[in-house]
Amino acid sequence: MRDFYRYNQDEGLGKTAGLTFVQGRDFDLKQFPTDSNGLIINESALKVFKFKNPLGKIVKDNGQNWHIVGVIKDFILQSPYEPTRPMLIYGAKGMVCYNTY
Repeated sequence: MRDFYRYNQDEGLGKTAGLTFVQGRDFDLKQFPTDSNGLIINESALKVFKFKNPLGKIVKDNGQNWHIVGVIKDFILQSPYEPTRPMLIYGAKGMVCYNTY
């Protein structure tokens, strides 16, 4: 798979970070428990995937199947002098807990 920014988040990300959804919605585990396997992508990722109707589409990554629940408007994450990179934001299932003893 191409070089994507990858993040793990929980519900409320859009409101907290001030993201603009151009399609779909934010994660909502109370109303949609399957959002733990949900995926939010940015417009740059949508161009890579070439989905005409991305909501509900399955993306296989890191040994998991993720279903797209939302598409966010591209925003500058690092340098404003470089093109925006594709971004994948995984639902709660993507969070890994590390135990240290």
